[in-house]
Amino acid sequence: MKRFAVIAAFALFGCSQRPPEPPKPLVWTSLPDGSKATVGQITVPDDQFFDGPSAVMRCWPEAGGQDCLIASRTSYGFMDFIRTKTPNLPTAHRELVVPPVGYQCVVSVDGGWQESVHSSAGQIKINVVSYMEHPRPDSWSKAEVQKLMTDNGIQPQSHWMNCHNLSEVVGKTSLAAVASTEVTREVVGD
Repeated sequence: MKRFAVIAAFALFGCSQRPPEPPKPLVWTSLPDGSKATVGQITVPDDQFFDGPSAVMRCWPEAGGQDCLIASRTSYGFMDFIRTKTPNLPTAHRELVVPPVGYQCVVSVDGGWQESVHSSAGQIKINVVSYMEHPRPDSWSKAEVQKLMTDNGIQPQSHWMNCHNLSEVVGKTSLAAVASTEVTREVVGD
């Protein structure tokens, strides 16, 4: 009988909890260049404070879908970027904690940046540029990144972008710049 009472108590407790609320639909804003942007929030540790949003997406229409720059910020010091091709506009913001297979760009608030290429086994190459390096080296070229991925059999989920150009804009401001005319397709790279 005690066993039944315990099971009944757990069942009643489980039924009294409200299900989690579904995520709110994203609000997309149209920009003059034909792209769309959305600004939002993702979970950020309580001890991290910074200006601006913690998640931004910017998508440019292209044949067969969208070319999207996805950015997140979960700490004061760093902003993470990936670039992905999708058939439709994404439906939720996401945290970029685990590097995707392909290319990743990380920009620090001090103006430094790093770019890396990842296979399904992990990081295979990285380029770290300190804010103190002058003159600043260029970002890897699209051809270099594509060759590295081809030579290593990587089917990328995240594609090349010009990390150096991106750092020049967002390193001085916040992720909000991604949702503005300050970040153009030319800044990101074609």
